[in-house]
Amino acid sequence: LFLTPRLTREQLQEAIEGPANVFGGEVETSLVNRLLNDVGNDPDQLPLLQHALMRMWNLAVAENSQAILLTLQHYQTIGGLTRSLSQHADEAYQELTPAQQKIAHILFCNLTERGEGNRPVRRPVPLQEVVLQAGVNQVQLIEVINVFRKAGRSFLTPAAERPLHTESVLDISHESLIRQWQRLKKWLHQEAESAELYQRLEDSARRWEGKRAELW
Repeated sequence: LFLTPRLTREQLQEAIEGPANVFGGEVETSLVNRLLNDVGNDPDQLPLLQHALMRMWNLAVAENSQAILLTLQHYQTIGGLTRSLSQHADEAYQELTPAQQKIAHILFCNLTERGEGNRPVRRPVPLQEVVLQAGVNQVQLIEVINVFRKAGRSFLTPAAERPLHTESVLDISHESLIRQWQRLKKWLHQEAESAELYQRLEDSARRWEGKRAELW
C-alpha cells in the first residue's frame, strides 16, 4: 500500500487545471473554486474529483472539441461531486433489462463484504462463482459486466479490453463506488439485515437441538 499525502488547495487546483491544459482545454475559474470548496475532507476526494473531471471533460468535448471548456453547468449536469459517481452508476444500471438488473444486484453484492469495523470493502471473486450465485450462464453475466466496465465507466475490473473467461477474477475498481453509489449501499444494508436474521435462526436451531431453547 502507498498512502498518498493530502493535497494542499494549490496542489488540488493544479490537479484540476493541469491535465485539461495539456490537452488544449480550460476549466472555468468559477468551476475551479467550486470544486476546491466541495472537495473538503472526504476520504474519497481524489477518486471523486477524478471521476467528476472525466465526466465533465467528456461533456465539454462532445459540445465543442475545438474549444474545450469545463463549466459550472457541466458540474450541475453530472450531479456535482457528491452525486456524480452514484448518478453515473445508476445510468449504467438503467441500461439493463429487469432480468439483467437482478443479475447486477447479485453481482455487486458478491463483490463486497463486511470488513473490519463492519465497513463494506471489496471482495474479488471468480466469474464462475457469480455465475452459480446468479443462476445464469456465463454469457448472460458477461453482458451485464460489460455495461459496467466499458470505456468511460470502468466500475469493474478486469479492464474492458481484456476478454472474460471462467477463471477471470472480478473486482470493483475502487472502494469509493461502494461508499458513494446509493443503490449499492441500499443493497448492502438489505444483505446485512438478511445475514443477521439467518444467524439468529441458525443460533436458535442449535440451541433447540441442544435442548436449550423451545421452537419458535
